[in-house]
Amino acid sequence: MDDNEIRIKILQILYERDKEYPHDLITREEIKKCIPLTNEDLAFNMRYLEDKNLVTLQRLASKDFDFFTSITSKGIDAVESGEIGNNTSKITQNIIHNSPGTVINSTNVSVNIQDSFNQIYKGIIERNSEKKEEIIKNVETIENELKKEKIQKSRIQKCFKWLQNNAFWTIDPLTQILIAILTGTN
Repeated sequence: MDDNEIRIKILQILYERDKEYPHDLITREEIKKCIPLTNEDLAFNMRYLEDKNLVTLQRLASKDFDFFTSITSKGIDAVESGEIGNNTSKITQNIIHNSPGTVINSTNVSVNIQDSFNQIYKGIIERNSEKKEEIIKNVETIENELKKEKIQKSRIQKCFKWLQNNAFWTIDPLTQILIAILTGTN
């Protein structure tokens, strides 16, 4: 995962938390539960986001880089305007990576669609979210739409946007599925 992707995910975590619990602070450990990062990578990217006034940091006096953080109004605007979330052109170009449901060889990329959806549903069940039913509904809508002969892209876009704002962790596997289906590489 490159620094751009890390920053996007951090902002999406903070955005989702702020929508659920306004003005709530998140700890370093909470971010690291969602994104497996070294302390150095997290510190580098948090400092960058703070310098851009997208997050606030309240550092704790400790040996490690320990902090509480929240998203700023500017960070919220960046996520909602798509300035951050639509920075995915770089991510989409690099989307071919080894994750559950993806089979990679030297000449072709193949996505096992059902395994990928099963992984998403498993993730929904494992997460303790008040929006669990809505997340399932939006993922199911995308899955069912993709099974149709004539796909309504607007329905997929609407669900994708909702998931981007409310369950950002579903975006990478869904993007892989969409690329595989819409480009015929599955």
